[in-house]
Amino acid sequence: MGRTPAAILLAALLILSGLAGLGAAASGAPRSPPPAASHPPTSAWQNASAVVQGTIPQDAVATYDPSIPAVLGVTPNPSTGTVTTFTYRAGLFTNLSPARSPPSTGVLLYDVALAAPVLLVQNHSGIGLWRYASGNWTLVPATPAPDPRSGQVWTSAYDALDQEIVLLLEGGYTWTERAGSWTNLTSTQGSRINGSADSGVLNLAYDSTDEVVVFFGNSTLPAPGNVSGSGATWIFTAGNWTELCGSCAPFATDPFSVTNDPADDGLLVFGGNGSEDANTTWEYHGGEWTPVLGGASPGPRTGAAFVDDLADGYPILFGGTALVFPWNSYSECWWWGGPGLAHFRIGFHVVPSNGGVVRWNGVPHANNSTTLVTLGSYPLEFVPAGPTPSSAPSGISWYRVANWSVSAGLAAVGQTVFVNSTGGEVFLNLTPYPVVSVSSGGCGPAIVNGTDLPSPSVINLIAGETYPLNATTCTAAQFDGWDVGGGIAVANVTAANTTLTVLSNGTLRAAYSGVGSGPALGAFSAAPDPVVFGGTSAITVEALAGEPPYTYAYSGLPPGCGSANASVLNCTPTRLGSYYVSVTVTDVLGSSVTAQLTLRVEEAIPPPSVGAFLLSAGPIVLGQSTTLEVYVDGGAPPFQYYYNGLPPGCGTHDTGNLTCLPKATGLYHVTVTLADAKGRLASATLTLLVQPSGSWIAQAAADPLVWTLAGVGGGLLVGIVAGRRWATRASRTAVGSAGTPPRDPEVQSDMTRG
Repeated sequence: MGRTPAAILLAALLILSGLAGLGAAASGAPRSPPPAASHPPTSAWQNASAVVQGTIPQDAVATYDPSIPAVLGVTPNPSTGTVTTFTYRAGLFTNLSPARSPPSTGVLLYDVALAAPVLLVQNHSGIGLWRYASGNWTLVPATPAPDPRSGQVWTSAYDALDQEIVLLLEGGYTWTERAGSWTNLTSTQGSRINGSADSGVLNLAYDSTDEVVVFFGNSTLPAPGNVSGSGATWIFTAGNWTELCGSCAPFATDPFSVTNDPADDGLLVFGGNGSEDANTTWEYHGGEWTPVLGGASPGPRTGAAFVDDLADGYPILFGGTALVFPWNSYSECWWWGGPGLAHFRIGFHVVPSNGGVVRWNGVPHANNSTTLVTLGSYPLEFVPAGPTPSSAPSGISWYRVANWSVSAGLAAVGQTVFVNSTGGEVFLNLTPYPVVSVSSGGCGPAIVNGTDLPSPSVINLIAGETYPLNATTCTAAQFDGWDVGGGIAVANVTAANTTLTVLSNGTLRAAYSGVGSGPALGAFSAAPDPVVFGGTSAITVEALAGEPPYTYAYSGLPPGCGSANASVLNCTPTRLGSYYVSVTVTDVLGSSVTAQLTLRVEEAIPPPSVGAFLLSAGPIVLGQSTTLEVYVDGGAPPFQYYYNGLPPGCGTHDTGNLTCLPKATGLYHVTVTLADAKGRLASATLTLLVQPSGSWIAQAAADPLVWTLAGVGGGLLVGIVAGRRWATRASRTAVGSAGTPPRDPEVQSDMTRG
């Protein structure tokens, strides 16, 4: 199956819970077990239990949720009979309070298709799916749900390449789920693991490096002291299982803790070979298993959550239950290749909280958030919410740092924070930029720093900065100057184009004289007009002078069109007719002006076409006249006509019935072109035969009922035409050669052989 960049990226984001991603490259023949010798670890375990904060969950399942971004998990809550939802980010466990929670834990994975974590839970009706999004859990309808029998072990993983959930039941039975539909693949050839999945110890995960779902399970018990593999390894891709080896995988009497580890090109497995030695770390790359021996390690346990924390950049393992009496639960958190334990927590506090965020060492941190750092110095910046005030005045309250401070354990010089021996808190106290109220009493908006500001407007500008200031000019009013108040300074208060300097809150108004008592209208129009039935016409009004902003009210509109407070109203009529539409424009002072227009709604008329182009008589002999008759379908009258290709003696005229008296014999191809009232064209062509006197045409003229012709196949053909005229419809030609009667399809059926 092809591997798209999108699939690879999504797979890299996919970090599954406890039984998470595990993968291998497909191979045709089973592989022999690798040597049991250890190799230098690519990373090392660090016990971070004393460093992390919050309650470390036990018996949890977890996955990485890129939308938070953080580790998301659930753990049983006996007091509520449901689960407790939590997150982990930068060494902090935080319990959440969703409105609704699943009834129990199961397998938690990230569903790429749903773009959300999904928890698989076994209930009375089978396997149920719960989705976590926007801070809440919802039940996802999925049928027909697999229903494991009582005591039957099952597990699941998410196949990011094929974007489907893969469910494995004890006995090797396989199901997949996609878009709310479960499919049982067990009856399909190659879709069941034979023998190796019968022990009840199922380990299933997705390997984003090789883009396959991997199962490894028990086959035979290992020899005492032997840490080499004794379990089978299978891969699942495109709906089929393939066995890589029969006894190469690690063995354990309890399920392993597994995580996808794309940083090491494979997976990371924590477990062991027996109840007393279930704390070996294994690395899996391209179908090969390698134990990582030596160094500190978590104690033997089962049920620990193991997930690659992409936000912090390393896998974490926490919780679990001891495998020896008295089977205590672990309140521990371990990092695999974390940042080192000589680091400290830094908290950030911004007042007011909506003023912006702190950028610490180049990374933004929201108000009241924390991060873990090592000893050293870090640059500190403040990032205001949204664009800078000078580039986008918009009425939003912009803030700057009034002062900032750090708690004990930290030191600050300029905008650099020094972490000396412990963590601490960083406080930023903000003050808003000066607020400027801007209005205009004339024919247009005031323009500050190149931005048109409707009247009235409220903007924030940087104290001490100078901005270009312009007044709109027009013939309807005279600019008198700038009225300023508060901490506003204008370089030249009588000039329409000057500069503005802000020191503190203030007001600014463009003053005009000669402004009329109210608004005026520059234009009031509809386009198109007329509008065809079912079409849309844009009614546009241009307001001038007065005191903006303006309000707009329309009346007299056709059915199907409603009024709106807008200078452009899109109208789609639902009834034919002529409508007298009025608009009333009112300025902020209450003065108003009204205008009217007529909007015509016409029936949609198809383009014209020539339904028939006929000759009243033809063929004809020289000296005989005929009339060219044009019949029009569709189009909008009146029509204009033009004829081309007429015989000598006949000239074109603007008529649908053109009489023609030819002055020369011959075969003429006459074309008529017409235009309707909307300028749409149509044309058609007929053939006119003009023969000399004494031909068979002349004989037919003397006796129009009978033509006698000899020499047709040695016999005699008599055609009874019974007074029919020879006609051509559209571009069809009905003529005969000299000495032969015309053979028109309408007449052919009336001809008789004799």
